[in-house]
Amino acid sequence: MSDTDRANLTARLNAWARGRFGPQVEVGKIHGIDGDVGDKGFGYANVLRVELRNAEVSSVVLHVARRGGFGHDTLADRAHEAFLPWQTFGGFPHHVAALDVGYLDAEGALVSAAPARDFYLVTAYAEGEPYFHDLQRIAEQGHATREDEDRARRLAKLLADAHHEKKDAPDLWQRRLRDLTGHHECIAGIVDSYDGKTGPELPSPETLRRIEHRVLEHRHRLKSFAHRLSRVHGDFHPWNILFHGESSQREVMVLDRSRGAYGEPADDLTALSINYLFFALRHGPQAAAPLRALHRHFYDAWLSLTGDREVLEVAQPYLVFRALVVASPVWYPDLPAGMRARLFELIDAVLDMRRLDLDKVERYFTP
Repeated sequence: MSDTDRANLTARLNAWARGRFGPQVEVGKIHGIDGDVGDKGFGYANVLRVELRNAEVSSVVLHVARRGGFGHDTLADRAHEAFLPWQTFGGFPHHVAALDVGYLDAEGALVSAAPARDFYLVTAYAEGEPYFHDLQRIAEQGHATREDEDRARRLAKLLADAHHEKKDAPDLWQRRLRDLTGHHECIAGIVDSYDGKTGPELPSPETLRRIEHRVLEHRHRLKSFAHRLSRVHGDFHPWNILFHGESSQREVMVLDRSRGAYGEPADDLTALSINYLFFALRHGPQAAAPLRALHRHFYDAWLSLTGDREVLEVAQPYLVFRALVVASPVWYPDLPAGMRARLFELIDAVLDMRRLDLDKVERYFTP
């Protein structure tokens, strides 16, 4: 560390320490801590010991999470690495105390967030009608208009434009595969949401365990597809898509991108496309033909715009995830008789496919 860098760091630590412990406090020596780690070759944090004068404690340890790998890739990850210890250190016998928690701002200043008890996000408000209203209307009327076809193609283009941006980050690709299979909101969490639920159409624990095991086989197969890492939305379903205006060219607005900036394009494609099937099955035979047609318009447009037919080799676990969601007794407790069973037939069929076969998937639009 240069003399200038050390002086800047000392000034920032002085400002923090006086705000935390009182105006009389001064920072003394600053030491890097490697600790007694034996043969351990990696640690999750950059750690400094900071000596204090005129404070209630003589020295403190500053931890800043390292970036990259092991789930520390994003700002949200690193917030977790700070706030979880703040919440838990005091609850274990003889554990070192956590004295403060906060963040580093753009200038490197330490800003305390110790008083926080919860967190918030403020967004702009968007006018518009959720896209699921369109799907519900089409399903109830048994008819899709040319505008409906145009909207499906517009959504395909929106995704194709987004997915055009690629990222070379194999570790992040593997992390996103882990998220798909093991995250609380993804396959493992959704599978667990079936626990304790009973009913004639609900899958047995053995069926769910078998599905989860087969999905893990796909996770290992997909490790070699890291070149596919693309800009994604991550939750591109009809409740997160708004249309505003009166014509086929009305404005599209998208909400709630919440699972990371990069991933597999099939995640976005299946998040939307499962809902064409969902509304068809939910509303009876008259809904199948128009929604099946929209499903094909959507995929044909995206495939034509991107030329990415490899997506059909990797889409299986993403479609299984979305099918598990719409079949869930937690998310959708009241579904027509036979619908959950039909969705689990689809899941089995998709897991057997070497490539996602859209013709075969579209056979499941009827009960």
